[in-house]
Amino acid sequence: IPSVVAKKDTTHNSHVVQHSTTPTTLRPSYFFRNRWCIFALLAVVTVTFAIGSILRMMVTRPIVVVPPPITTNSANNPPQAVDSDSSPPSDTAVQEEENDDKEKSKQNIHNSGDYIVLEVLPHDTTSFTQGLTFMNGRLYEGTGYEGFSKLMELDTVSGEVIRSVPVDSKYFGEGIAGFVDETGRSCIIQLTYHALKGFIYDANTFEIIREFDFDTVTKEGWGITYDDVNQQFVVSDGSHFLYFWDRDTLKETRRVTVTWNKRNIPHINELEFLPDGNHEILANVFFHNVLVRI
Repeated sequence: IPSVVAKKDTTHNSHVVQHSTTPTTLRPSYFFRNRWCIFALLAVVTVTFAIGSILRMMVTRPIVVVPPPITTNSANNPPQAVDSDSSPPSDTAVQEEENDDKEKSKQNIHNSGDYIVLEVLPHDTTSFTQGLTFMNGRLYEGTGYEGFSKLMELDTVSGEVIRSVPVDSKYFGEGIAGFVDETGRSCIIQLTYHALKGFIYDANTFEIIREFDFDTVTKEGWGITYDDVNQQFVVSDGSHFLYFWDRDTLKETRRVTVTWNKRNIPHINELEFLPDGNHEILANVFFHNVLVRI
């Protein structure tokens, strides 16, 4: 911006006005004022993005941090410090301690008018449990998290892993269910979280005998259970819907809305079909310590 500069003419004792081509330097306060406006705008955008990210995680799944394995023999007691100068306990003492822990667990079992806890089993806390099913006297567990997902058979008394097969590291394993296919073979079906991919295993060998694609409203797979009377699967996707799939084609045949007092119940998660002939399903609701009977 050209500036107007007044100079004094000492010869004629007058002021001569001249135009200068040198740009006028703006006052520092102008830059500081606008700089803080830009900083404030960037701060608002950053906070808005952070809040949006938190809300998206709340409606999907929280970030999972895989904890270190528990080294104690009891699932209810933390590991105790060991004196390096003391001698190791005998096998008899260890067995007696394990029996005492088991008895304490039984004494702490909660009984209600709707259910009775029959037994408490130890469990590896590094396994991010997503599916659990009991078939032909065997207990199966499916775990999640990319790189840690697997299908396992567990000992029904000790909870120890009898056999295990990993899921491809690019998949987040989800719900599982046991069923008998059209050939009479015992199988395990497993969903994945975001990939919209499922697997069917031979329950005796853990060999993958079929891969399939599926679709849901949320584009996710959560829980699955099997209705052996009608030979169909019931699937959840974290919404208020339950999907019914044909056992052989794995195609959706219908869906229902889960409601309570005329209000939709979202975040329907793990499913278990009740074998009482009343066509009812037990489900947990994610984010809440509650079971619903559907």
